[in-house]
Amino acid sequence: MPTEYDAHPSEQALEQYAMGRLPEDQLAGLEEHLLICPACQDRLAEADAFVQATRQAAHNFLMLPPSRWQLIRARLGRWLESPTPVWAAAAAAVLAVAFLLPRFVWTSAQNQPPALTVVLQSLRGPEGIPMSQAPAGRPLRVTWDAAGLSEASCCRLELVDEGGRPVATGQTAEAAVRAEWRLPPLEPGKYWLRLYALPPEQSLLREFGLQVR
Repeated sequence: MPTEYDAHPSEQALEQYAMGRLPEDQLAGLEEHLLICPACQDRLAEADAFVQATRQAAHNFLMLPPSRWQLIRARLGRWLESPTPVWAAAAAAVLAVAFLLPRFVWTSAQNQPPALTVVLQSLRGPEGIPMSQAPAGRPLRVTWDAAGLSEASCCRLELVDEGGRPVATGQTAEAAVRAEWRLPPLEPGKYWLRLYALPPEQSLLREFGLQVR
């Protein structure tokens, strides 16, 4: 009696059989044909290998850890799913910072007083080094007479307080007639600005007094 599978079965039928999804009413006819057809046996082996490879690839994919982009998308999805007031408030806060920060920086810069120029003197008199005067709480631009100093030796800068504690340090290669150094606002008190030769000499080249009131 002829069966449905007297002719060779289709590739789809073989794949369904390999995956265990072939309908019950077709199983007997396909298996009878496979028993007598070596060609279809080979085709079934190929279909079965393909199904196994596909399943293994799917298993390996599911075992992979999530990528960074997948994590970001998941977090973004949770954030968007949160109640509207939460992310709306966050967005408003970001916009407020973006709008107000430049104005705050600009206002702070406008309120910051300009640096005051203070000329330091190093000539010693009967009472020692003269003390140049400067106001407290204001940025300073101190200048001094650098005549006689060479660029090869100039200069490591050091500002110390009345107790000899360092307040600021710096370095300059300027050996022009007049050099300068910018200082932050200082507390009231007496300070000394010292210029040292660069290594290897490191000798004291100049010393200036500064009275901050």
